[in-house]
Amino acid sequence: MNGRLLAMPHSSGDTIPGDIIVQPELNFNIHTGGNLKGNDLAVCDSTTSMPRSSVATTPGFGLPTPDASIELIGSGVKVLLHAIRDLERHGIDAAASMPLPKIVVVGDQSAGKSSLIEAISEISVPRDSGTCTRCVLHINLRDEPTSQWRCDVSLVQKYSPTGDPNSPLFPWTEMGQTVHHFKTVYDKQDLENVIRRAQVATLNPQEDYRRYLNCRNVSKEALKFPFSPNIISLEIFAPGLPDLSFYDLPGIISQSPDGGQETVQLISKLGEIYMSQENTIILLAVPMEIDIDNSMASALVDKVGANHRTIGVLTKPDRLQSDDRVDVWKSVLQGQNFRKGHGYFVVKQPSQADLNDGISHGEARVSEQNFFNSVFWTARFGDIDVKDRLGTRNLQRNLSDKLAHLILEVMPKLEDQVVCKHAEVEDQLAELPEPPQNALQVVSQAVIDFTQAVRSMIDGTEPNILTESWKKIKNEFHESIINGQRPTLLVASPEYEADDGRSSPAPTPCKINYTPSKLVKRNTQIIDLSSDDEEIVTPTKKRKDANGTPKMTARSSKREDSICSVIPIARDPLRKSFTLAELRTTLDSFSTSGLPSVVELKAVDHMILLTLENWKDPLKVLLNNLKSAMQNSLAKSLQDKVYQWRATKLFEEMQEAYRNFLNRHMESMTQYVFRALKIERVKPITRDEKLMSRYVKEEQAILEAARLKKRYMEYARELEKKYGKEVNKNWDDKTRKQATEVLDADPYSREVGVMARIRAYYQISAMRFVDQVVQAVEAELLIKFREELYHDLMTALQVFGEDGYKNANRLVADDVEREERRSLLKERKRRLEQASDRIKQMHLDFCGQNPVRHGS
Repeated sequence: MNGRLLAMPHSSGDTIPGDIIVQPELNFNIHTGGNLKGNDLAVCDSTTSMPRSSVATTPGFGLPTPDASIELIGSGVKVLLHAIRDLERHGIDAAASMPLPKIVVVGDQSAGKSSLIEAISEISVPRDSGTCTRCVLHINLRDEPTSQWRCDVSLVQKYSPTGDPNSPLFPWTEMGQTVHHFKTVYDKQDLENVIRRAQVATLNPQEDYRRYLNCRNVSKEALKFPFSPNIISLEIFAPGLPDLSFYDLPGIISQSPDGGQETVQLISKLGEIYMSQENTIILLAVPMEIDIDNSMASALVDKVGANHRTIGVLTKPDRLQSDDRVDVWKSVLQGQNFRKGHGYFVVKQPSQADLNDGISHGEARVSEQNFFNSVFWTARFGDIDVKDRLGTRNLQRNLSDKLAHLILEVMPKLEDQVVCKHAEVEDQLAELPEPPQNALQVVSQAVIDFTQAVRSMIDGTEPNILTESWKKIKNEFHESIINGQRPTLLVASPEYEADDGRSSPAPTPCKINYTPSKLVKRNTQIIDLSSDDEEIVTPTKKRKDANGTPKMTARSSKREDSICSVIPIARDPLRKSFTLAELRTTLDSFSTSGLPSVVELKAVDHMILLTLENWKDPLKVLLNNLKSAMQNSLAKSLQDKVYQWRATKLFEEMQEAYRNFLNRHMESMTQYVFRALKIERVKPITRDEKLMSRYVKEEQAILEAARLKKRYMEYARELEKKYGKEVNKNWDDKTRKQATEVLDADPYSREVGVMARIRAYYQISAMRFVDQVVQAVEAELLIKFREELYHDLMTALQVFGEDGYKNANRLVADDVEREERRSLLKERKRRLEQASDRIKQMHLDFCGQNPVRHGS
């Protein structure tokens, strides 16, 4: 049956059926109280409080499903509606971020909406020419058989006129909800005037609302704003009232008296906000005196996609302009055109003449029934079966039914949302603790927690951002100094520098004294330099020793090939590169001796110091990156350990203190490492003769091997030019041996030897400087943070000495923003707990009701 009802026909229009069978289908869980525990559920024994055969229930809870009829729910409707009203009063829709079930009445200006409101609520609302509803009316009807008629009028302020242009309800901006009791009215005749006063108070938010309580001529009061999204709440108590709650919105308009669009847009946007909420039933008033497709309110319902939640109410049926439109209205009532999810009703309210004659509510209902029985109506619409959709009484019953079912459907979701939001608020409050009584202990503990976290990072007890960052920073510094700026030698002979990319005079070809026919084998186009058929004589031809054996100085081919490949070109822009010609020029310019090939040591020192000129650049990079890494690591530690005090002076001053500590010691370390750099650049110094000698030999071997290969290639190029044949340039043992035989002594051996000394010393100096910088960071800066940060922070926070207790209280005291934030969260928590208690009470009240009267 899926929760549908199987019921006997009604014995009369108001008789409640006696035999109803329903199938439970909704899982409805209700919490027991403010503790909001998911497993604390109030269970009602339906065998004692409700007959199982009469109510569709969720097992163990005694609550009807949303598919039960209004008669089935019976007096339980009051319980549901009263609970929703109380939740609204507590502002739970905002606290739980979930709109509560509600009915919203909308319509165009002069659509008969005010008359409809009066008919449903049995009160009189302001009626003026043009628009009369200038703010939202929230009307709660409560049936209290033993009570005399009364109405509690309250002002619900949710919006303030901030003038924020980004607000969807400009110039109004949504703020926290406040409720002011305005007046309690005991005479229906007085209510309309009280509503006028409340409306004027709402439209003048800058004034004290109490000023308008006894205002005699409210029509003469100036209005600061023409419309307001704030609410006037009317809670009406009287015997026999239908249990209903609904919102009456200002009528939709197409233009305002001042010709501006701000008011038009405000009213339209206000309607969109209310109608777009999924838990809202829309009561749409459409007058039958106009074409339905001209209804702006109906178009707005379409725009927000809320047709499925809408009940159409056709007003002013006595003003039907032409019989030509009867077929259109029949199709509307039968659900064929302009469909709404809950269909259409037709109501007939008193005319202005009737109102002037003082027609009562009961008389109005009799008049309405007479109209629908009249020939005017039956002649036009008597052929369609819509009797249950004619008249205000049928509309009231339907509204109560729809609202009660919606509440039943939404309540479990609301309960879950209350639990969820309560947990969120608890978590947020945990981050905003109350100002402590033991402020000195709190400050001390915060500093201890922070400095211990810093110490753990420095010690590297586990991977962290500081150790990882520092490892990367020092490796990049090492690479830049040791390898990136290591000086290089372009080994090309000066006359061939142009071919190697360095500008120099064009080379002068060497004279070659041999016959090509004897060097070129038959059927080959390659000149083989390893051939011994003829002796090759060149200006750089190497002489043999007395035994005719060439002297070899090159290392193994593997060593040469692996090292020489990195020598010719310097890729780092900070690297110093020398040519053989530059070396020779510098050595000659420093020489004061009359002997050839003498090496002046001052020239060597000068060129060594040139290679250290750019060390300041990677050093600055290291210092900047180190400071950034320290700042990030310290900020993270403070955030992790002192987060709950982030809105206090404690967090702010601890942050300032560690930054001052970092800046102070970074400055000291910077001075130290730049002093070390200055010392390195004064003059080359080392006492490690053994290491220096070893490095010189290694560099000499590397450079001589590279130079031999380059000279061989230059020699081969000359042969190709002379004979026009390709020469074998493969650098292997065979060609290496040939090179040592055919090439004379290197005329630039002095320059190669000097370059070996430059590179050897660079390696010693670079390693020494890198170690000094790394030591300064790890043995000076980081140790300072590890050992001295705690005492420095406590001193900076001034919690030692006579005023320590006073300063500690100042540090953890709330600022205004933090205090306001905590107050708002505490208020939200209070509302959520009230909602939980109210839901529990609703369940208990519902279990205590017997919603079905048996018999007819």
